[in-house]
Amino acid sequence: MARIESYHRPYYAELEAMLDQRVATFGAVWHVNCHSMRTTGRHQGKSIPRDHFVLGDREGESCDPAFTDFVAERLRAMGYSVQINHPFKGAELVARFGRPLAGRHSLQIEVNRGLYMDEDRIEKHDGFAGLKADIDRLIGDICKFAGDQVKG
Repeated sequence: MARIESYHRPYYAELEAMLDQRVATFGAVWHVNCHSMRTTGRHQGKSIPRDHFVLGDREGESCDPAFTDFVAERLRAMGYSVQINHPFKGAELVARFGRPLAGRHSLQIEVNRGLYMDEDRIEKHDGFAGLKADIDRLIGDICKFAGDQVKG
């Protein structure tokens, strides 16, 4: 309980306040929640390879599907495979903070660890620099998307 009171609740309260402030200032906010996922999943005892990225918007409940589609298109244009809402729909943060009708768009992005690390040794590999450059470009694209939405 002490950790919940000292860390969990203050973190969520601060994030909520930051998002509220951005909506008050700009009329909307685009929150991106990034995670990493294992290269493979399991289904009925079988190992299933995962796509490079999985975008979770809780079936359009946590952000405008146009934002999800924009991010998917940008990643695909960079040569990555992308799934939307499968096998991850979006976890606690996007469920809690995403309210697209109130201008609060929250998207979870799962990144396949195999793109940037040796999962067994937990060490970066040669793919890290290229992925970092692509994610930097994606962040710039998202900023432009959000700016265009606010201006429009």
